[in-house]
Amino acid sequence: MSTINSIFSKNFKGVEFSKSSSTDIDWFKLIEHYNDCGISPFSGSHVNTIFVSWSEFLFYFYDAEEIKDLPIQYDSNILAHIETHQRNLNFVNQLPLPSKESEVENLEEKLYSLGITKRKLFHYQLRDMGRMLSNPSSANFSVPGAGKTFVALCVSAYLNKKILFVFVPNDVVMQSWEYEIRKTFDTGSQPNIFRLDGNLNQIKKSLEALKSGGVGLMTYRKILSRGLETVLRNFFINNSTHLILDESHRIKGGIKTSGTPGKIASSILSFSMFLDRKDILSGTPMPLNHNDLISQMEFLYPNVGLRTRIEESAEKPGAPIRGVFVRTTKSELDLPEPTEHFIPQEMSELQAAFYELVVNRYREEFSVPSKRDLMNINIQTKAKLGLTRIIRLSVDPFFLANDLKDKKDEIAKYINSSKNETILKNVVNEGKVSKKMQKAIELVEEICRNEEKVIIWSQFLNSIEVLEHELKGFNPVTLYGKTENPEDSVTLFNDANSEVKVLIGNPKKGGEGISLHHNCHNAIYLDRTYNAAEYLQSRDRIHRIGMSSNVEPNYYLLQSVHPNNFKKVIDQRISNNLQRKIENMQELLDDPDLKQLALDESVGEDLSSEYTIEDIDDFLQMLLND
Repeated sequence: MSTINSIFSKNFKGVEFSKSSSTDIDWFKLIEHYNDCGISPFSGSHVNTIFVSWSEFLFYFYDAEEIKDLPIQYDSNILAHIETHQRNLNFVNQLPLPSKESEVENLEEKLYSLGITKRKLFHYQLRDMGRMLSNPSSANFSVPGAGKTFVALCVSAYLNKKILFVFVPNDVVMQSWEYEIRKTFDTGSQPNIFRLDGNLNQIKKSLEALKSGGVGLMTYRKILSRGLETVLRNFFINNSTHLILDESHRIKGGIKTSGTPGKIASSILSFSMFLDRKDILSGTPMPLNHNDLISQMEFLYPNVGLRTRIEESAEKPGAPIRGVFVRTTKSELDLPEPTEHFIPQEMSELQAAFYELVVNRYREEFSVPSKRDLMNINIQTKAKLGLTRIIRLSVDPFFLANDLKDKKDEIAKYINSSKNETILKNVVNEGKVSKKMQKAIELVEEICRNEEKVIIWSQFLNSIEVLEHELKGFNPVTLYGKTENPEDSVTLFNDANSEVKVLIGNPKKGGEGISLHHNCHNAIYLDRTYNAAEYLQSRDRIHRIGMSSNVEPNYYLLQSVHPNNFKKVIDQRISNNLQRKIENMQELLDDPDLKQLALDESVGEDLSSEYTIEDIDDFLQMLLND
């Protein structure tokens, strides 16, 4: 009997059908079927092969009565993935699942027998683990500091997964995973750990060793290395792997995101169908809106319609996927309540004059109604640059003034013109340490006099470097893009016996995946951006499981104020914007703790990739309406 054969295509993104000369009738029936479905199957290397994408194949596979009688031979890989897809589809069709206590019995005893003897899961971690084990794949959206890494390691151990592969944001978070592994397993049960770094040949050698079992750790950005995506895809196809995305909101934009984030998301999503088990971890899975959930859910359960469910339930996107994710709230951790200190800091007269100059010039730039077309790339680019400049101006006007001298765009030319030369020159002469930075220095001195440690968060390289110099008496360490050994910075700062009293960092580098709470309970925000996830993540570096119950975390939020009440400066706009985003996330995740944080907020490098259309609109509203 003649057959139509099918295999995964060489690029592993679809199904390749082939025929012999004796199967013409059935072959044309197959082609006709796909044409009737609106699909034009792509011809392979010769007329005897056609290619159908995996998503299209799955979509029409179950209801295609006209091809069920055709002599199609599916290879074992296709059949296995069809089976996995059917399992996922059956699970998703049961959603939303009710929230309930774990049905997995004897979790603690089982974990102990697996060598997890050094510490025990808290009751909410046991609950979350049980719920995750009941799903084919799962998401842990518990708040930062709830022990998601520990729970994930326990899930993988319980399932007896020989190979665990973890994508992490950066090397500092990689170090945290290594620490958690050593802290979790007893000596005889600790898995081998492989840092998947270096050149392609070095990574291939590590992957070869990983086949025998262990934990592989890789940064998201590393996946962009030439040839690595193909190497990883082949590894996942041929080796049963449990893959975890740490800080999974890194892929929230999906394949439609431009630049590096989009390329990373595309690669990650292309692996999904070849993985034995998938889990994602994020304390801030939807920093903007419900759309942030879509790519993360498509990674867990591709081609099963979760996108449509989320889009149709935009006001409560968590509802249709209840059961896919678990979330431990901050109140469940029984941590001491933090205190928010909103500290207004008046600009100097020169800084204020400079601020007015820049804001008014951008106000003129965007005064024509047609320029409010937010889909215009030129408008977006100019607005992003203006927004970054104004945020920077509120922190360190000296460096912005210097920077504008060398710029050629129209705004810079205007500000650097002869009539404004005096303002620009006087701003430079006023010095590198703004009044806002001086206030941060005073706060550090006061905190350190009480023999406490403190973190200063800032977005700007120049500010970090100035503070490092001004606070050298407190032996500061840094955590930002230029820090040569970021892991050493974290280790020294966390050492209770070290002379290091201050850590100065960028939330992009140090705001995720690290713990700083054992010996530090103070964080100063010199500046903030519109990025709610970044802000929430950085807060939780000092407010997490394991901190002493007799300490009081303090957050000091510095906000620039105009001496002559020049409308509302950018710091207040950002605060209000963050409030709205936190409230939105609270509604989406049904988390009352976030609602309280939003209420509290209402009291008060290149950033352009962080701005959304909504952020740009808020900026233009400030210019045009304030």
